[in-house]
Amino acid sequence: MRNLQESKLRKASQDGNFEIVWHDAIEEIEHEEDVFTMLVAHEFFDALPVNVIEVSCVHRSGEGFCTQWGL
Repeated sequence: MRNLQESKLRKASQDGNFEIVWHDAIEEIEHEEDVFTMLVAHEFFDALPVNVIEVSCVHRSGEGFCTQWGL
């Protein structure tokens, strides 16, 4: 899975000049007092609601915006 993720994220990290690193355990992450580190697990994103906005969907009254929640 890491190889697939790395291949998909490689260009973004090169363009943005940042490094993407995988760790097997949180203890492997070096602590530096003057560096901000934020860890976000995929479970965090799984818990967020999804709001999808479709442009130009047809309403009974004509064209407009349609929103769908919780997809």
